[in-house]
Amino acid sequence: MIFGANWKSNPVGEKGVTSLESAIQLLDGYAKKGLSDLTDRTIIIYPPSILIPGISSYVQEKGYGFKLGSQDVSHYDSGAYTGQIPIQMFMDFGVREFLIAHSERRDSYESVALEVSKQTISSMESEGTHVSKDIKKRIEN
Repeated sequence: MIFGANWKSNPVGEKGVTSLESAIQLLDGYAKKGLSDLTDRTIIIYPPSILIPGISSYVQEKGYGFKLGSQDVSHYDSGAYTGQIPIQMFMDFGVREFLIAHSERRDSYESVALEVSKQTISSMESEGTHVSKDIKKRIEN
């Protein structure tokens, strides 16, 4: 069984605590509830992209069993695409799970998101990453 925690644009740091520190507090809270070492299910954390390097290091350091995912991914391998993050950059931080064509993004970017998602599925599968079958069905229909 797979569970995903899409953090959207959270956590935002407050009162002298950075966003990364807030994210670490969330992870530690999950761990205290026994969610970091489940063997019968997979928990994928989808934090904002800017937090992935710090969270990746922390998860490895603590030995937490969470997988990391990205809330979006570029269909470009590299190049002059401001704000786009290619698969390989995510993979450098252990990310192998991706949310693509999320309803919030489809609503805002309908004409582009579905085409990009189709391209991303094929390139991610060739890279050995994971795409939810549910999402594939929605995109292919």
